[in-house]
Amino acid sequence: MSQTGGPTAAAPHVRKDVTVQTDRHALNIEVSEPEGGTCLVRCAGAIDIENAPQFRETLDRALQPDKRRLILDLRGVTFMDSAGVGVIVGIRDRLQRGVQMLLRTHDTRTRTLLEIAGLGRPSCPGAGTPAPA
Repeated sequence: MSQTGGPTAAAPHVRKDVTVQTDRHALNIEVSEPEGGTCLVRCAGAIDIENAPQFRETLDRALQPDKRRLILDLRGVTFMDSAGVGVIVGIRDRLQRGVQMLLRTHDTRTRTLLEIAGLGRPSCPGAGTPAPA
């Protein structure tokens, strides 16, 4: 028997894990929706030219039209080359108007690469709200 007008259940926390293994590096990507309209992507491992296509595909699939914010958590990234930065720049350029992209990293090299690419100043862990890209 269906019930109408009653309280609705909260949307389930959606989580998808992707592991990309190349000859030299592994990249683990966890995609979740911690709250409505937000897509959280946590990366761990290396993002390089070998796995950049899979990284791009995962981000493209994660960004549904109803998303208002993308949080890209790179605190677990041990290495990133220009191909990885290029994927992030491309995602930023394809975001719909009004969608905010936030970046998190604690690695000085990664932070510098992102800043040089014009992606703003990524936040550090525990620094509160990340700076928009």
